[in-house]
Amino acid sequence: MDTNTTPTLHETPYGTFLFPHDDVLIDYPRFYAGETYGFEIVDTGGGCTAWRREFLLPDGTPVTMVATDTDGISHVLEPNEPVMLGVYERDHEFEEALACWTLAGVGEEPEPWNP
Repeated sequence: MDTNTTPTLHETPYGTFLFPHDDVLIDYPRFYAGETYGFEIVDTGGGCTAWRREFLLPDGTPVTMVATDTDGISHVLEPNEPVMLGVYERDHEFEEALACWTLAGVGEEPEPWNP
């Protein structure tokens, strides 16, 4: 792992994390809209899949962030459906999450606001 190019997560006051992508901090990834944010689809065993990407914590600890449906079964995410995200230390391979949270479904990309 090259720590010079591995992006660093940003912890929120709520115990969740934002991740950088194209110079923007992402708080709600919209994988269903065709964006992958540098994540890749991986087989997590037992016929399950997830979106996965490597990051660093602010203290330099290497971690993996995964995103799935709320059942933790599939990387296939639909508009208006919640998304489950987890952050795991890399050498513990999904044994115990450092953080795990669910984001409510937000639907399709919103229309630009024009007052």
